[in-house]
Amino acid sequence: MLFTTNVSLGIATLNIKKLWLHYKKQSDKQLFPLFISEVDGTTRYIIPLRGKGLWGPIWGFLSLEDDLNKVFGAVFDHEKETPGLGAEINQAFFQEPFSGKTIFEGTEFTSIAVTKGAFSEGHMHRVDAISGGTITSDGVSEMLNERLEKYLPYFDRIRPEVEVDSILSQMDSTKVENEIILD
Repeated sequence: MLFTTNVSLGIATLNIKKLWLHYKKQSDKQLFPLFISEVDGTTRYIIPLRGKGLWGPIWGFLSLEDDLNKVFGAVFDHEKETPGLGAEINQAFFQEPFSGKTIFEGTEFTSIAVTKGAFSEGHMHRVDAISGGTITSDGVSEMLNERLEKYLPYFDRIRPEVEVDSILSQMDSTKVENEIILD
């Protein structure tokens, strides 16, 4: 079982090791779980990731805002990347810049690239790579692109529902006085 649920505590526990073994299967034989979380009335979509670093597997989770575009947060880890280099993917200084990035440019999927150089600063689809960890950084880029692409058909299917919910929420928060709309 990939995850278990304790209904009395409202806790779902993910078995990372079993999830990783599942992801070693051919992609046409894999399941693609999507975890949906609601915190303080806001929906987040959490996507499990897996890929290859320099010396072994890398993995993580990417959390998207309810628009299925903007990144809320990202966490990554590894089995045996080089300490001080690629192994730094599990550090906050690498993970935090993903927050606020987007995976679409308009309606076109772009993913997020982990790239060298200051040009990634202020760019909505790039995060600065780890110096000396080029192969691991490239692995994170490939992992994000490959995994997120698998979810695009589902996002296309649920996006209209998300957009309607967003519009209804905005309408609920708009005040009407004497037929004048006040924001």
